[in-house]
Amino acid sequence: MQQKLSLLREIQEAATDSTIDISTVLRKAKILAARLQNPDFETWIDHELNGYEGASTVPPYRRIGVVVQATISDGYRQWDSAPVMTSFLPEKLQAWGAYAALNQPISAIAAMVSRKDGQLQAPWPQEMAVKYGAKGYNGFECLGARQVINPSSLVGIVEQVRNRVLEFALKIEAAAPEAGETPVGAAAPISQEKITQIFNTYVYGNSNNVAPAGSHVSQHSAATLQQGDLDSLLKYLREIGISDAAVGELQQATDSQPDKKAAAEGWLGKLAMSGATAATGAVFSLAAKAVAHYFGMTL
Repeated sequence: MQQKLSLLREIQEAATDSTIDISTVLRKAKILAARLQNPDFETWIDHELNGYEGASTVPPYRRIGVVVQATISDGYRQWDSAPVMTSFLPEKLQAWGAYAALNQPISAIAAMVSRKDGQLQAPWPQEMAVKYGAKGYNGFECLGARQVINPSSLVGIVEQVRNRVLEFALKIEAAAPEAGETPVGAAAPISQEKITQIFNTYVYGNSNNVAPAGSHVSQHSAATLQQGDLDSLLKYLREIGISDAAVGELQQATDSQPDKKAAAEGWLGKLAMSGATAATGAVFSLAAKAVAHYFGMTL
């Protein structure tokens, strides 16, 4: 006769079995939280199962990098996937423009992962889209903008939750192997201080966060570029994937026009309008941020 697994071993097996949905893993963990009488762990599980109250309350691993695209028009032409230069947003809105904080129940995120109908999108507020969506596209107006979410980032969130439950169960088992079998109402077999330490380190800690969209691109910070050192800017643009020809056009434009900022904005608009693969998405956002910093553009 097969011996029944302890609750801690059940959680570990469920967390490592990709065929078991994440909500089931969390419900098993909720039983453990009740037996451990630890409100922090139980509250975290409830939030993952039911959703967080607002974007400001979500843990770091639920904040993912996004690419912002807009539908812009000059009255004659319309472009439905124009990259939005979030580096041109006011400073207080830049993080909001570049990242999405997902507060939905984990089951909803897992369901989005299984969708097969293309990109996942979250619309910008229309007022913000109209005001900032066509920034840098001279003569164009923005009709609407949205965050485009990479499905792999959603997979990362689900896996983060699964991994954190697993780590917690393993560390609790190492500290007190019979902790999951504690009868209801009995004293927890491990101190709350120790449980909280494990929770803070392995569940709510900031390690192994989901990487932002475009994290495969060079992460050299544009903030290290020095105003007046054009060679460093041109080198950085090449490093992140902007073609030599496009980089040369920027140098020529800034050399030939007295208004350097206007020349830079025009170059960015032309780069985006070219539709070149290397200038879209995260790479384009990095280029825009670097150019804006170098030329001292007001954000």
